Amino acid sequence: MPQVLIVSHDSDYRDVATRVLMKAGHQVTAVPHAGHALIECIQRPTLSVLVINEHGADGAAEDVARRLKRYSRNLRVVCMCDGPATRRGNARVVRPFTADDLLAAIDSACATAESR
Repeated sequence: MPQVLIVSHDSDYRDVATRVLMKAGHQVTAVPHAGHALIECIQRPTLSVLVINEHGADGAAEDVARRLKRYSRNLRVVCMCDGPATRRGNARVVRPFTADDLLAAIDSACATAESR
């Protein structure tokens, strides 16, 4: 199962997403911002999936992911978007989304990684 890192300033979302993903068998770490995410990636370079807002308080998801991938090289990115947008990351999920949508996006991101 993928090791998932959630980066979101929304503590309620982090709590709910953590419960959903852990119930599905994922190992989950949830942090409020990119600084904490960087520490997690340094300490756990085997993290495999990053779930992050496409345009969050820490900047664009692709910029944050680029910095984190220096330490977790196999990190795949699931961007949370507010609407249709250009594809960023390995997968995306558009708000509002369900638990199944999030799980499918993580599966898709991991499948993308395996096909390369």
